[in-house]
Amino acid sequence: MNQHSATTTGTDGPQATGVGGWLRQGWGRFRASSLASMSGVAFFVVLGLTLEYWLLKTDRWLIYFILAWGFFLISPFLLSAYYQEAADKPTETEGGRGRFLALVKSPAAAWAIALITGAIYLVWITDALIIYSVYFGFHPIPDLFSNPEIRADVFSYLLYASLLGVVLSLITFPVTVLSLPHIIFSGAGFVDAIVFSVKGVARGLPGMLLWALVIGIGMLFTLIIFLPAALVVFPVLAHANAACYKEMVRGQEAQ
Repeated sequence: MNQHSATTTGTDGPQATGVGGWLRQGWGRFRASSLASMSGVAFFVVLGLTLEYWLLKTDRWLIYFILAWGFFLISPFLLSAYYQEAADKPTETEGGRGRFLALVKSPAAAWAIALITGAIYLVWITDALIIYSVYFGFHPIPDLFSNPEIRADVFSYLLYASLLGVVLSLITFPVTVLSLPHIIFSGAGFVDAIVFSVKGVARGLPGMLLWALVIGIGMLFTLIIFLPAALVVFPVLAHANAACYKEMVRGQEAQ
């Protein structure tokens, strides 16, 4: 797989290749239906901002880090309704309500993958909260910058929790990145979809590692630094991942 952006032409018009090309196609899809795309994640943004405000107000802001990384683990399924639009089924996903209904009506194979990511999410939440309780005992964490001892504990906690999050994310990524669009686009079953995804990641490993890095940085920056940006970033990444899937399919058909 070409790691650099390029454009090829197929029977259905220009086709994006490489990470840059996937992102351009994702941006183009987003611009074509920006309001509907943003409404698809508006609920999560409002919920996240509400939780963030409450946790900041009660000096338990570090728990938001746990919730944000947890969303990263379960987001592949939650954002899979965008694949309906990328599969040229826009009537099923018009606006946030339409995408929610499309998500509920997802094939059984997609729900099975959701159960896997949900189980990994529970592992993350449980372990991260256990580590948190060891450091802070669920007490408020004020005076971060004026208390060197608390500051050292916070940085240490973030290091260990981040390492755990990276490991779980590396487990989740190859299983979900191509399997969910494969289910939506081709009607593949649970096992076939996972095999396709893992093989696709292994076949184009350098480019897919770069893609994982782009997704990770984009989503974590959005979730932790500026959550309202999710209204744009999440739909763009979802549409871009659909373009990634299409390139993988073309590569497989060309062999």
